[in-house]
Amino acid sequence: MEQVLENIYRIEIPLPKNPLKALYSYLVVGDKRNLLIDTGFNHPECEKAMRNALDEIGISMDDTDIFLTHLHADHTGLTSKLMTPTTKVYIEPGEGRTVNAFLTHAYWAEVLKFQDYMGMPKNVQLERNIHPAHKYCNDFAIDFVSIQEGDVLTVGKYRFEAVDLAGHTPGQLGLWDAAQGLLISGDHILAKITPNIGLWDFKTDYLGLFMDNLRKVRNMPVKILLSAHRQPVENVNQRIDELLKHHENRLNEACEILMTGEKCVYDVSREMKWDYGGGDFEAFPAMQKWFAAMEVFAHLEHLYRTGRVLRKVKKEVYIYYLPSV
Repeated sequence: MEQVLENIYRIEIPLPKNPLKALYSYLVVGDKRNLLIDTGFNHPECEKAMRNALDEIGISMDDTDIFLTHLHADHTGLTSKLMTPTTKVYIEPGEGRTVNAFLTHAYWAEVLKFQDYMGMPKNVQLERNIHPAHKYCNDFAIDFVSIQEGDVLTVGKYRFEAVDLAGHTPGQLGLWDAAQGLLISGDHILAKITPNIGLWDFKTDYLGLFMDNLRKVRNMPVKILLSAHRQPVENVNQRIDELLKHHENRLNEACEILMTGEKCVYDVSREMKWDYGGGDFEAFPAMQKWFAAMEVFAHLEHLYRTGRVLRKVKKEVYIYYLPSV
């Protein structure tokens, strides 16, 4: 735990057995009410780290509200353990519905079906009890307070406006204090690693949305960016340009792979170059194989929506191919 700005503390929450290693939660200390931004997994190590930090700062959750940037369990799972009867928990409404849906069988039946759409063999498919959103979700459904882009939360000297940073998830929000040039960005912009961009449904181009929101932040006068994982982002615009270039390279790589013929998502994933785990997709653990393939799915859908590739569905499997010249 360290103080990063006046009345703002960064709390490092370990994420056991997870490649992300840790989450940065932020505590903003106010005059009457405080605001805790993101929580960590519903896991004893996460809870211990959080409570130790709050005790060290001298903060009670009775006087503290929670803002959740997005639905992922490393950001939301500990909420039910931390909240008290006086705690308001803010989240974008669609994200909140999904967080509560993690507790239902219907949600997992629908989500895991995407593995069939990707052409993933049954013997390597992920089971829900391995997924962190199932393992580390809240203990009960939460009565969230809805917050959307443009809504304002005032905490002490800070006047935070909610800003739409969707793409990494369908409704991720950041907090923007224009007077300070301060953006608390969740997983929208990370140093060293690229935020995972998966496919959540077939209604939205999530990669296109993510890149549009990167460009939106590039046009904001951001002086200080507080992100949720790894090292601080020192040069925001430079990092945005790197992320945009990364995804353009991945899109081009996917098209090159399709030059040898039509392929399902799983087959494209096997041929992609990866930095994780020595680069061998087939050797990835089931959880990482899920995230990697879902990101490829999002890239292929972006290519389809922008007219660079075509697709067809054969026995539920989505198959992509290049247009004839």
